[in-house]
Amino acid sequence: MNLRNLLIIAAGVLLIFYSFSIISCMNSEKMNETANENPYDVLIASSVIDVKTTRIPFVIIGSGGEYIKSDSIFVKLYPELSSVGETFSRNRVVPKYYSITITEDHIHQDGQVHIHENELGVYVLDVDQLDYPGEWKLEAHVENYGQSGQNFEIQTTFVVNENTQFLPVGSRVPPMANRILQDGYEIQELSTHPKPEPSMYQTTVETAISNNRPSVVVFSTPAYCQSKVCGPVLDIVMSVMDSYQSQIDFIHIEPFDLTSLLNSGDFLLSAPAKTWKLPSEPWIIVIGHDGKVVAKFEGIVGTIELIEVFDLILSSN
Repeated sequence: MNLRNLLIIAAGVLLIFYSFSIISCMNSEKMNETANENPYDVLIASSVIDVKTTRIPFVIIGSGGEYIKSDSIFVKLYPELSSVGETFSRNRVVPKYYSITITEDHIHQDGQVHIHENELGVYVLDVDQLDYPGEWKLEAHVENYGQSGQNFEIQTTFVVNENTQFLPVGSRVPPMANRILQDGYEIQELSTHPKPEPSMYQTTVETAISNNRPSVVVFSTPAYCQSKVCGPVLDIVMSVMDSYQSQIDFIHIEPFDLTSLLNSGDFLLSAPAKTWKLPSEPWIIVIGHDGKVVAKFEGIVGTIELIEVFDLILSSN
């Protein structure tokens, strides 16, 4: 089975996660509802979780596919290990909620193009490093939800890998000279975005680090993603970059080799994706002026969450 078929299968598996397909290959997760009649699911929105992970995104979805937002929610996060789980399970953590608007074009039978906006929402837990590998449990407790003031609890389990999976926060990024316009490439050879922003293809990661400038690296493929996720991820970054371009370098890199895609249809990782051992896509990696990872985001991320990180790295310089 080639990589293209694997990606299509992964998109189908994640249909229930984003309410539309996503190309990111996620690890298998176990979902455990507290009662069969519970119409809600909690789903971990990340495929790469290891002992160095500090950010855990998740979504709560109703039986109709709607994303649940509650003003009163807390989470219990603990390892399944009996020796430490009981201590952890007494700790309550309040997650942050980030709203995300996805814009989609819909063509009607009369040929008119209508633009629809779908609002999604992701909860984010900021945690210390997950020191215990193995199975963990996330319990979401929602209180006073909806007009009826409903209280409910839902759970899911996930696996924390013992070995570091991908660019842990605080690690130095491997040297990588991504292709840029100044090397003689046309912008169409560097990006599949329908309206690429030229400034995102003028600086290499190595140059940004050598100039002591923070950088934001976006791995996404708008044209070859099997969903609406890859394009919006790049668009979300582009929507907030204007206010930061004088101090931060923004770099977009296609995760797949475009030449192979165009010539043979093979989804082969691009050289930068191989260098950084990209496990899935799309990803946003925020790098400080010292060349170390400040934050990383897999899949959809809220603009406010990005702005918070950008402001943080600039204030620390």
